[in-house]
Parts: sequence; C-alpha cells; structure tokens
Amino acid sequence: MSQLHYALFTGCTAKQSTPELLSSTLAVADKLGIKITILEEASCCGASHLQDFDEFLAHVLNARNICYAEKLGLTMITICNTCQLNSAMTKHALDTDPALKARVNEKLAEVGLEYKGYL
Repeated sequence: MSQLHYALFTGCTAKQSTPELLSSTLAVADKLGIKITILEEASCCGASHLQDFDEFLAHVLNARNICYAEKLGLTMITICNTCQLNSAMTKHALDTDPALKARVNEKLAEVGLEYKGYL
C-alpha cells in the first residue's frame, strides 16, 4: 500500500496564532503514516474579508495557493476552517465558470502559474 501524501496549506492561523494546531497535525499525520508537504509559498486566503472588497482578487489569491499543490501533484488540505471555505469557494467558482477561470489564469500566468482544477 502506498503512503498517503498531501500538500498542507497552513494559512496564516496555523503558523501564527495556533502553532500548536500545526504541530499536533504534523504529529498525528506522522503517527498515521501520512506524508505532509507544507506549501511554504502559499499566502493568506483572504480570511473571509478580501472577497468583500475584491471578489476577483480573492479568487486569484486562493487559486494561486491551490496551484502550488497542483504543481506537486498533491491534494491540498488545510486545518483552518476559513482557509477551507475560501479555497472551496474558489475551486467551485473556477470549476463551474470557464470565463472566470480564464481571467484568473490570465493573472496567474504573470507569476508562472495556471489553475487546472484537477485535484
């Protein structure tokens, strides 16, 4: 049986406000034999506020984070409920709106990324 391997999007909370959540997650994953790769390049998800000011930018930001997992060929997981919500909303929006996905990918191309949406 192959080892499970996931890309962990920590968001800002697990690294800054609740480092104990991150350390316990990594310890449990290790005990369960789950390999975790932390997405060091990822940034804040917008913390449920950015979309109130600029919904498009919020989708670009969250798609960028997802792209880092896609580049590794890994499913992205998170331990923050706000990050999960924002990532899931972006994934749904991009997977169901080809025009939005194209606009987001146009911005992501500026930093050499492309949201594919296959994970």
